[in-house]
Amino acid sequence: MPCKLPLSATATGISASNMGYGGTGIKLTVYSGDTFSRASAKSFKLTFGEEQPGNDITIPAHTLHNITGHVYAKSDGHTLNVGQVNLSVKDNPALHLMAAVRDDGSFHFECLPGNVTYTLTVSGAADGRNDGPASNFMGMSIPNPEILRKYGTDTTDVLLADSDVDTARLTVTQTDWKPSAKKTKPLNVNPGDLIKGLMGGDDSDDKPE
Repeated sequence: MPCKLPLSATATGISASNMGYGGTGIKLTVYSGDTFSRASAKSFKLTFGEEQPGNDITIPAHTLHNITGHVYAKSDGHTLNVGQVNLSVKDNPALHLMAAVRDDGSFHFECLPGNVTYTLTVSGAADGRNDGPASNFMGMSIPNPEILRKYGTDTTDVLLADSDVDTARLTVTQTDWKPSAKKTKPLNVNPGDLIKGLMGGDDSDDKPE
């Protein structure tokens, strides 16, 4: 069997202040033979108690590249600012990553093995307004956008060869979803005024002069 080395890291540029833009980060397995592909791994045999030095694993970082793209509305081509994009590989089900759609409609996947065709699928696509109050999660402020319009899904395949891809495009169609009517804020009623109203109202103005 080949030796393997797990490699995990947070994607570049992700911090507490922009956690909403994050994703699953980098999760790769490097096999003996300095490859990310199990099919291309170098195997060797060991018998009980045997040691075989010199089988170092070198991470082939020069073969890692990025995929960047945008999510668009089919109706007029504007970019959406809410949703997530999932990345998968047909020949490697274990490699499944997620990236959030950013305010400018973009999504980013970093440090992916090259010479692989990736499948991108967008879900939860929407137009949102981010000027409302944010949610607090473990002391971090997470955007909580007000959803204005929702859209369907789209899938595309991207061949990542020996250089970055920055033209990935996902186009979605608006659904018939409509935001629910906003609830009217309850009135602050003074209990004394309520009792007076039930008993005929305030008679201060009816006092004889």
